[in-house]
Amino acid sequence: MESIVFIQDVYNITGIGAVPVGLVKKGVLKIGMKINIDGHKMELKSMEYKHKPLKEAMENQLIGMALFNSNYKILKSVLKQDVVFSDAGEIVSEPVIKPIKRSSNHPKGPIQSLFSKFFGS
Repeated sequence: MESIVFIQDVYNITGIGAVPVGLVKKGVLKIGMKINIDGHKMELKSMEYKHKPLKEAMENQLIGMALFNSNYKILKSVLKQDVVFSDAGEIVSEPVIKPIKRSSNHPKGPIQSLFSKFFGS
């Protein structure tokens, strides 16, 4: 299940961290939902509306959010944009790192010979 939130502003609050404020545009936002912005994963810790705590936020509701692992610079980079929060099982995965393949005629030689200097194989 996904929820889309339009981030209107981000505040840096002592003791809490970066607190984005936004409008729920689609879906129901619940505590524990996750977001991945440029590989930086954050989790919704708590949210409130007019200084009252919420367990979930409905469409067209304006909220303030506290996030685990929040980062002010990263959240500021998505200011005035829609972001997608997902349930734990649906979070966007990290990019896959592909292994390096070198042929025996590579200028630095094959990888096996490169590692043999360190591991003695």
